[in-house]
Amino acid sequence: MANLTCSVKDCDRKVKARGWCAAHYERWRFHGDVGADAPIRKYGTKSCAVAGCDEDRRAREWCMLHYKRWWKTGDVNGSRPVNKVGRRCRLPGCDRRVNARGYCSAHYRKIRLYGITVEQIEALEAGRVECEICGRQASDVDHCHVSGETRGFLCNPCNRLLAAARDDAAVLESAAAYLARLV
Repeated sequence: MANLTCSVKDCDRKVKARGWCAAHYERWRFHGDVGADAPIRKYGTKSCAVAGCDEDRRAREWCMLHYKRWWKTGDVNGSRPVNKVGRRCRLPGCDRRVNARGYCSAHYRKIRLYGITVEQIEALEAGRVECEICGRQASDVDHCHVSGETRGFLCNPCNRLLAAARDDAAVLESAAAYLARLV
């Protein structure tokens, strides 16, 4: 295909559409005229609403710098500390973003799927709960995969042991008998 140039006089840019370059095509699109006296429309034609900032407006009347500052701190000037109310998990010590009902996705999942209380989650994360199989510090919520009912709290190795045995007591008894023969 031949390398076509813009059909406007004294313009040697590559054609985008209708025989015009991108700049002249945009002039025609927004002003109805490709004439040189019509201004080329730019993304942000207004400046940021923050006093003293001449950057183009992007979101919520602010440039991207001030918008991001507002998103992180709640203040476009960034003079306030990070606003955690309603934006961080409401469990003490958890600094993750809120997913639903004031909790991060990990905590909300435990509450919704396993039906455990906030106090149980706090105890589990503080290390005050023991594994119901081996007595070590529990880290996981054990639940029935058929009914979804919560059975208790286990450490990760014991929880994986039950998963590997497919929650079948006969498999675990067989494994225990195997180990008894070897020891």
